[in-house]
Amino acid sequence: MRALAWPLVSMRENLWRFGVCIQVPVAVGASFPRWGCLELVFRDRFWLGVCPAAVGLALEKSSSRGQKVLTWNGCPRGAGSSLAGAGAWAGTWSAPAVIRGSNRGRNKVRNRDSRQNRAARDGARKGCMTLGKTKLAKLTDVSKQKNTGLEAATSSNGAAMNGCPVLELSESDLTDFAMGAAFLGAGGGGDPYIGQLMAKHAIREFGHPMIIDADSLPDDATVVMVGMLGAPTVLTEKAAAGPDIDLAIQRMSERLGRPIDALMPIEIGGVNSTVPIVASARSGLPLLNADGMGRAFPEIQMVVMNFEGLSATPFVIVDEHLNSAIVDTKTAPDAEAFVRTIAVHMGLSCMVTGYPMTGAEAKRATVRNTLSVALDIGRSIVRGRRTGDPVGELIGALCATDIYGYAREIFDGKLIDLQRDTATGFSVGQAEFEGLSDPQRRLLVKFQNEYLIALENDALRAVVPDLIAIVDRETAEPIPVEALRYGQRVKVLAVAAPKIITTPQALASVSPRCFGLDVDYQPIRSLAGGAS
Repeated sequence: MRALAWPLVSMRENLWRFGVCIQVPVAVGASFPRWGCLELVFRDRFWLGVCPAAVGLALEKSSSRGQKVLTWNGCPRGAGSSLAGAGAWAGTWSAPAVIRGSNRGRNKVRNRDSRQNRAARDGARKGCMTLGKTKLAKLTDVSKQKNTGLEAATSSNGAAMNGCPVLELSESDLTDFAMGAAFLGAGGGGDPYIGQLMAKHAIREFGHPMIIDADSLPDDATVVMVGMLGAPTVLTEKAAAGPDIDLAIQRMSERLGRPIDALMPIEIGGVNSTVPIVASARSGLPLLNADGMGRAFPEIQMVVMNFEGLSATPFVIVDEHLNSAIVDTKTAPDAEAFVRTIAVHMGLSCMVTGYPMTGAEAKRATVRNTLSVALDIGRSIVRGRRTGDPVGELIGALCATDIYGYAREIFDGKLIDLQRDTATGFSVGQAEFEGLSDPQRRLLVKFQNEYLIALENDALRAVVPDLIAIVDRETAEPIPVEALRYGQRVKVLAVAAPKIITTPQALASVSPRCFGLDVDYQPIRSLAGGAS
């Protein structure tokens, strides 16, 4: 029997915490019962503990990232059940952990919250971080098979990636990050709330992901993208389980014949921005602060890696029952056709890995720093809610980024008609909005997983690859396709696409005509008409 209270007070990281760890006797009548301790932690670095009985202390290596932690070994033999002895300890440590006893004399340490990787992040701030290629400390059942587990799929050689983490994404940041990623998803990418819950659970169980810049990668490193594929309306009811993520990474490594060194989101949108966080936390592999498009698109070939001539395959697809398939094709559109067919059979909610590339290719064929931008966008919305103008703050933040640089409001109204269906492996349909100040104004938004085109009284207001986002008019909360509801009062925003997806070779895959729209791409900067 064990009682644990932690924390009683927990402010944001780098501030102070107070915790009480209570251990009741777990082996009644044994010669050395375990009693409790009191621990105070200040600024995640100084701790003070008191135990009502003499204790032993030990330093040991712990966790998949190998940081040192301080553990309580419990009352030593000979203490009996007497409380006459007393012990106290105090000191400083770069990565303190919750101190817990064990009913079998074995140390069990579980790092908590942002202290999980404190030693690594402190070193990174000083410019001396070395990212070791790590193994998983915890393996799922599917990865425990001899010579075929996830441990073998993740790099564990002596080579190291020299670089520093560029983004500290704690559990408390995930809400803002998921909100920003949902906005950049342009209506697609899956339910951000589900992804946020998955990421929080993974961080609590496995620790924080190491998010790095592509420049930290050796040119010969092996990088693969990871994500979910299917229809957003299905993803709300059928999310990833964990072992399916592990198996997707494992099967890719087996197919390549070498360990994987780093992971990358395929897109920065909704659940597909948080699933890679889950995968990174579970595998111990670093996650690139980059993605394949700077937004969300519905098809496999609509990524910068394809525009730059990289192969989409081998492409691994896994369902929740751990059925898996590996697709090899000559072109990315063919990969999309095969994978989409398999995804329909698997229930339109699958884990995927694909686009294996080298570190050198990841540096030139990705949209960089999008995870950082997603976090900044989420934080701007929160700031705006405090000041009373969340949409204005959001637009300002978007205009200040190097990736997007321009955004504007194109409509203010309410949803009066919605047609939505799941067909050919996508969520497809259209939504019609009526102007609040002028009911004669009507805006029609068509979607295929993501919002594709906005037409006001048949006049073009925005079209892919520029981003079209629908947000709550009062809170600026992004509204994905699957969350559209009759009567919602919204504002529709248009955001300039990253330049790398508006090149001629990119438009061959992401122009409006690639989605069956009978218009040519016109950047929102050039379209006439003011904001409502």
